Amino acid sequence: MSAATVDQGGLDHVNEQPHEYWIEKMRRRGFEYDRQSSLQVREEWAGKESWASVAQLIERRLIRLPQDEKLVAQLTSRQRGYDSRGRLRLEPKDDLRNRGVESPDRADAVCGAVALRLQADPYAFDPVGRQNMGAMMQKSLRLMERSRAIGYVEHVNWDLL
Repeated sequence: MSAATVDQGGLDHVNEQPHEYWIEKMRRRGFEYDRQSSLQVREEWAGKESWASVAQLIERRLIRLPQDEKLVAQLTSRQRGYDSRGRLRLEPKDDLRNRGVESPDRADAVCGAVALRLQADPYAFDPVGRQNMGAMMQKSLRLMERSRAIGYVEHVNWDLL
């Protein structure tokens, strides 16, 4: 299972809880926590997500990479596919090695750096998306102000948002 952790961010994460909460909740229902498997799944998921994010940013020309032939080769040599449930699957590093392809260390570094930046700021590489979100939030705030009930007492200074 997967669950949103505290302060994860994103959309529709209405029940963010620390990992320990979910571990205990599942333990009470007879499930056992397998730390090694959990860490492996998290690592695989994080890797897939960051590689997919970088690919999208490059395709949309939202990031520029240094002119580095080795980096380009590493970013383009790792095969990806989908499992039977339609989830993204990256070629495991063991398979890369078996094909005679070296470990994509530079590409992993770029993907990790991008993932950290996006975690801190989802619109870091998308100024138009940031503007659109800001405009949508302003519109929502105006609509909320117009629909205030009679007798409403202002308790939030909307100008500070």
